Amino acid sequence: MKYTQGFQVNYSFDLHFTEDVFATGNDLLAEVMASAHPKQPARALVYVDKGVVEADPELPNRIRQWFLSHQDQHVQLAAMPFIVEGSEAIKNDMAIIDRVGRQALEHNICRHSYVI
Repeated sequence: MKYTQGFQVNYSFDLHFTEDVFATGNDLLAEVMASAHPKQPARALVYVDKGVVEADPELPNRIRQWFLSHQDQHVQLAAMPFIVEGSEAIKNDMAIIDRVGRQALEHNICRHSYVI
């Protein structure tokens, strides 16, 4: 005797487009991160490609400023942005997975948080 069974999993997500996401006047990321629990801010760890920081040395400070200027929208930077190797170097080194995991534990990142 044979029975053929099937199932579907429908999944949808929002896709947003913007420029200069960490510009002080850009609220898109805060809107996306808005916490479902208004009493608890949505927290984030941010990782930035070393090559991007070399091209734009002020980016980590702008990210910090963006989070400070959006605190009233219940978003919070858990730590200063981490600078990581980019390109092939990061793809070929699995240590980044351990590093992100350790930093998530260290900074109390939960399932309602974000890694950017």
